[in-house]
Amino acid sequence: MNSQDDDARLRQLLARQEELTRLIDLLRGNDASHDDLPTKRLQNTEEDSDLIDSVGNDVAGELLLLRAAIQRLESGVFGQCVKCTAQISDKRLD
Repeated sequence: MNSQDDDARLRQLLARQEELTRLIDLLRGNDASHDDLPTKRLQNTEEDSDLIDSVGNDVAGELLLLRAAIQRLESGVFGQCVKCTAQISDKRLD
């Protein structure tokens, strides 16, 4: 991988990180940017709460993986297996 590829991948990861952070804010009710949308609001039922928790957990897990990938990119070891340091193919990284 070259520096241009790393820069492009970093921009992509940072953009996805921002999307996920916004989604978490929205799930927590901290995002007022969508208040004008004519969508059905969740009614705070147990089912809605379970759905929010499930989606939130999935998003939080992806966010942790993204942050780890960003850290590896910034430290110059992205693309190496974290267990054995073998090089991972570009196709698999995408």
